[in-house]
Amino acid sequence: MDKAEDTHTPCYSFVLFVIKDAENSKRAQTNLERLCEKWLAGKYQIDVVDVVDDFQSALDYNILLTPSVVVKHPEPRLTIHGDLSDPQNFIDALNLDQE
Repeated sequence: MDKAEDTHTPCYSFVLFVIKDAENSKRAQTNLERLCEKWLAGKYQIDVVDVVDDFQSALDYNILLTPSVVVKHPEPRLTIHGDLSDPQNFIDALNLDQE
């Protein structure tokens, strides 16, 4: 029965594309982690991709600028650009204020 309960628990999966030493990329990672802890505590995973080290992944996701966050799950897949300093963009994109 635990597995059935797990399938009903929303799980959010993000890919954050950054340039490791860029200040706005560092800010985006900090902001994404903070927002996830506030709104999705225990229900998220963040993978960070440095486009300098893994440019192919950026191309695979059609990422042309950093920082950018791809919401892989839940569907539909969407991309949020910027450092997430305006939390409302994140909240609106994921429909988190509809409780």
